[in-house]
Amino acid sequence: MFSPGQELDVVVVPAAKLRVARVAVSLGLHRKVPAVARALNEMATVLRSGHRVLKGGRGWASFYAQVIGEVRGTRLDDEEVRAVAEEFLCDWWWVKQKVARGELIAAQRVLHRSLVEINFRLLHERRLRAGDVSFREARRVERIVTPAQLAGISIESRLDAVALEAAAEKCAATCRELVHGLIGDAWRWPIA
Repeated sequence: MFSPGQELDVVVVPAAKLRVARVAVSLGLHRKVPAVARALNEMATVLRSGHRVLKGGRGWASFYAQVIGEVRGTRLDDEEVRAVAEEFLCDWWWVKQKVARGELIAAQRVLHRSLVEINFRLLHERRLRAGDVSFREARRVERIVTPAQLAGISIESRLDAVALEAAAEKCAATCRELVHGLIGDAWRWPIA
C-alpha cells in the first residue's frame, strides 16, 4: 500500500543479462574492464537510491549489494565536470551565434538538448555529492530541489532572439554556479 504521493518504479532486466553481470562481478571484471564497469554503472545508480528484490531471493540481493558497494555509478569526477563545463561553453557560444544570425530554432534546440541538459547533470552530481536525493534525467526534480535550484535550471525559451539570449545567459550563470560548487576554482568561465 502506498501513501499519497509515493511512486513505484519497476525495472525488469532479462535474467540472462543479469547472470552474465553476476559472473563478471564475481570474477572482479568490473574493476579491470572499463566496459563491464560502464555496463554496471546504470544499475548501481538506480539501486543506490533504494530498491527491493521482488524475485530471486538472497542470491540476487547480495549481488545487488556488491554492485552498490563496488561500482561507481553514473557519476562525474572532477575531470569530467571540467570537460562538461568546456562542452557547455562551446555550445553556449554556438547558441549565441545562432541567435545573432537569426537561426532561432537551431539555437532553441541546442539550448534544450545541451545547455539545459548539462545543467541537469551538474545539479544531479552536486546533490549526490552533498548526500541529497537525486534522480537522473531531471526526474522528480520539481519535488526534490530547493526553490533556488529549480529557478536556476528552469528556463523560458520562446522563439525570439531576446528570450533565447536571456535563456542562454541564465543557463550560463547556473552552469558557472554549479561548476564552482562542484570543483571550486579548478575551472573558471573564460569569457568576461
